[in-house]
Amino acid sequence: MPLRAIAEVIGRRLRVPVVSLTPAEAGCHFEFLADLVSLDNLVSSDLTRQRLGWISSRPGLLTDLEADPRLVTRAGALAATDDPAPCEDQPDSGCCQAMTQQPIPG
Repeated sequence: MPLRAIAEVIGRRLRVPVVSLTPAEAGCHFEFLADLVSLDNLVSSDLTRQRLGWISSRPGLLTDLEADPRLVTRAGALAATDDPAPCEDQPDSGCCQAMTQQPIPG
């Protein structure tokens, strides 16, 4: 499942824009998590099902995120135009520029 799909659900639920980042912007935005976030690490539960007879009893991640009551906007939450990661302390003055871009059309 692409990270973009997860971000879109969370962004829609919290009413914040979801933007596409270049690799350089992603490195700045995600900092030490950038390498992990950029991995194309497809996984499957096939081996677990085969070896242990495991059967999922929970919804998939996107379905679970859609229903999560914690992913709702509340009074005092960040507005869609607020930048949750100010760039003043970042070495690249344009690193958070993507945070102010328009949301990607669905």
